[in-house]
Amino acid sequence: MNHPNPGHALNHQLLRLGALLQLEQRARAASRNELEFLIVNETAGIVAYQQGALWQNPATGSAPLILSGVAAADEGGPYYLWLARVFAAIARGDKARESHVVSAADLPDALAREWAEWFPAQAMWCPLTWRDGVTGRQHAA
Repeated sequence: MNHPNPGHALNHQLLRLGALLQLEQRARAASRNELEFLIVNETAGIVAYQQGALWQNPATGSAPLILSGVAAADEGGPYYLWLARVFAAIARGDKARESHVVSAADLPDALAREWAEWFPAQAMWCPLTWRDGVTGRQHAA
């Protein structure tokens, strides 16, 4: 019987912990725009996800929706428009201020019907607060 090497698993965990600590150091020194990039792109080195998205309160003065893997999201595109509606629906929910798993079942029917077209079965909602106290949201699928 082939047993996994426990040393390999520990090494992998230590590498991820090291990546987390490096990312934290970079985040603390980052400007607002750099931090937005780190949130949606660099966190994938710690926690694997298909798409990272940062939805921001308009009071931040930043783009309302930032997506991983693209320099600028197409604000008129169907994915952007759908995702903005999804974020707005989640933000109105009872659990908007806590991290939790989200699925199509948590959304109004009109949005839920399109879920499988854009996302895997589940996504993660993670409320974030900027240094100035304004809330942004990260969503990883």
